[in-house]
This record gives sequence, structure tokens and C-alpha cells, in this order.
Amino acid sequence: MSTDAIEKKLQELGLGSSPAEFLDSLPVLVKRRVEVLQELQGKHEELSGEFRKELALLEAKYDRLYAPLYAERSDVVSGAKAVPVKEGDAAEGEGELHH
Repeated sequence: MSTDAIEKKLQELGLGSSPAEFLDSLPVLVKRRVEVLQELQGKHEELSGEFRKELALLEAKYDRLYAPLYAERSDVVSGAKAVPVKEGDAAEGEGELHH
């Protein structure tokens, strides 16, 4: 299909015009529905923005709360922090891995 044929078909469907021209071509009741939907979408976007802000604050809060746990976990894994030996643990060399 040629470009001209595609453009002609889009014009027939009312899709070759600008959004404003397309909206003006709609029946009045359909235009009102579109306007209401646009308002609802705007409200949704506002709420979504508030959600993203609150989520960022919450993530930052928990990043601060997790930080000491991650540091301690790193110390345990690297052997920088001693771990308690429980009664009944076999006497092994500290920090040695046995295969």
C-alpha cells in the first residue's frame, strides 16, 4: 500500500488530523465523555505523583533503617564480627571452612 493510500485511509477514518481537529469532529456527547475522561486522567496523574513522592520517602526511610543491618551482615560474612559459639558446637578453627 502506498503512502498516499495510507494517508487517504487515515483521513477517511478521521485519524489523519490533529488531535484537536479529531476531537472537534466527534459528536457532542462523545466529546463530553472524552473531556470527563481527560479530567479523571489528570486526577489519576496527580495521585500517582503523590504516590511516587511518598514511596520515595518511604524507601529512603527504610534504606536508613536497613543500613546498619547490612553493615553487620557484611561484618559477619567477612569474619570481621565474631559470632557466638553455642553450647554443643564442635570445636573447630575459627573462620575455617571444612570440606
